[in-house]
Order: sequence, then structure tokens, then C-alpha cells
Amino acid sequence: DESKRASIEQKFAGCGCCNMELTQPIILPCMHIFCKSCFPGPRNLELNVLSCPICSFSPVSSEFAKPIDDPEFFDGLRESVLGRPSSCEQCNSSIAEFLCEKCNLAYCSPCFDTTHSSRLYRTHPFISLPSGRRPRPQQCCEVHPGEQICFIRHSDQRLLCRDCVLLGGLRADDYIPLRDAAAA
Repeated sequence: DESKRASIEQKFAGCGCCNMELTQPIILPCMHIFCKSCFPGPRNLELNVLSCPICSFSPVSSEFAKPIDDPEFFDGLRESVLGRPSSCEQCNSSIAEFLCEKCNLAYCSPCFDTTHSSRLYRTHPFISLPSGRRPRPQQCCEVHPGEQICFIRHSDQRLLCRDCVLLGGLRADDYIPLRDAAAA
């Protein structure tokens, strides 16, 4: 589900309070992440306890606000969620800002302007790359090329596309949507 993915990406992109890059991140039981210096957040004055500044989850005691002590682990986790920033594939010295969908190449702004200002490239569709990160490719079915994976079979955890389900003679209780499996 795109909205869940966007929510997860937003949590890793920056502090829930200051919106800057996370420094000494702390994760709360509600899974919101903050800089250590930004938390403790607002207090619930009626109960005299800390509460999450985003969702108001309460009570949050300092023993449940866990620091993420291993910066390499957190950076790896953030990179696996957000993807690695791409360098410009033209100059290799700047962070990419645009992805030409036709060329499948990432460019910084000056290189994009130079390359795609010519008549030949002007009609190429492109997308902006927030933080220089390419969008994740959709996982496709090995049996039915081009079909997006969207189910998982209970018996062997095999990933399935819509055609696998429709043409494979599966009963409704043999599989579940991936979004439901991820939520469980």
C-alpha cells in the first residue's frame, strides 16, 4: 500500500519534531522517531507523563523511548527503507535531482538542463528525485513477466501475482494480499 510506504519513508526521512536529519535517533513505542535533543516532547498535563508529539501516544516513559545506539545499523536501515542517494550519471560529482524515465538515467540539475534541452530529449518524461533517491522498482512475477507481485501463499510463502491466483486454481484461503501479511 503506497500510503503505508509513504508513512514509513516519512519516519526515516527526518525527525518528527524538527524535520531535520535525525541525530542520535530515539524510537518510541508508537514507532515515531525523533532526535534525542527534540525529545522529551510535550507533556500530557493531566497525567503528568510524556506523550508522542505526533500521535499523542501516552504514556511514554524514558525507559520506553529507546535510543538507537548503533549509527551504522540505523543508517543501513534508513538506506534500505529510503534507498541510497544516486549520483548524477553524467558528471558523477553531484547528487541526482532528476530521473529521465526514457533514458533511465539520473542527473543533477545542470546536467539535466544541458542534456535535455535539445530537441531530441525535450519530450522525455522525467521525475524529480527527493533526496537524490531513485524510486524502488516494483517486484514482478517470475512466472508471469510484467505482472506485479501482490499476494503471498500461506503454505510455502511463495510470492504471487494476480495471474498466479486467477490461473493457479487457488482457493481464497490459500493466499493473502502482501499488505495484509506485512501488517500481521
